[in-house]
Amino acid sequence: TATLGGGIAVVGNHTLFDNVNMTDNHAIESDDDVGQGGGIWVIGEDCKILNSTINDNDAEGYGGGAWILGSDVCVNDTVFDNNYVTITIPKRYANINR
Repeated sequence: TATLGGGIAVVGNHTLFDNVNMTDNHAIESDDDVGQGGGIWVIGEDCKILNSTINDNDAEGYGGGAWILGSDVCVNDTVFDNNYVTITIPKRYANINR
């Protein structure tokens, strides 16, 4: 459980997830941000997710199973199942008068 990447968070290029089982992870809201990437959170170029299972993850914001920012993303022979997102307002905005 974390705000960025409930299962794993990576900042860097040439990331490879091969034969990974990412299950029952949670990206939760913090005082500064919403949860991003319940299972996997990546910022970087050339990210590959191969032969993997990404199941039953959730995020309080973006990317229930995965949130990836970068180019050259490849997902092959991977199952995404029962991942979900709950939309929230970050705590820093909760007390603003409108």
